[in-house]
Amino acid sequence: MLVESLQNMLIEVNSYIRDFKTALQSFPPNQNQNDYKIITNADRRPSAEHRGRHNEPTTNEVSVLLVNQDCDKRDIVLRRHDNRLQRISETHRSYDSLQYPLMFLYGEDGYNFTVYQVDPNTGQPNFQKKVSARQYYCYRLMLREN
Repeated sequence: MLVESLQNMLIEVNSYIRDFKTALQSFPPNQNQNDYKIITNADRRPSAEHRGRHNEPTTNEVSVLLVNQDCDKRDIVLRRHDNRLQRISETHRSYDSLQYPLMFLYGEDGYNFTVYQVDPNTGQPNFQKKVSARQYYCYRLMLREN
């Protein structure tokens, strides 16, 4: 029941899952699905309205449990038009949403090298100061009350 509720919620709010579901539903009946490819192109995916800005959390609580996690590379592999395989980097802006859909519920961009610090007074990005991966994930995983 919990897994089904999570699945339904993700289908409703996550843009990647909606894209994948739409693509799967567009297959003709009795058509071999191996004849089709789903492509995720970071350059064509719209960025958040305030690029690089860390918005306020939309939930009251967040928790994560990582058991026996090592630091090996994780794979998300895409098939290119020329049928070669291409691994996307862990710093690709779509990586976090594809790898951790429960942490990036809405399919929003994850950490990448174009995330900038935001001036808390103006709300404007400071293009002179980039956010490190450590800073980004500390912010995302921070416990917040209310």
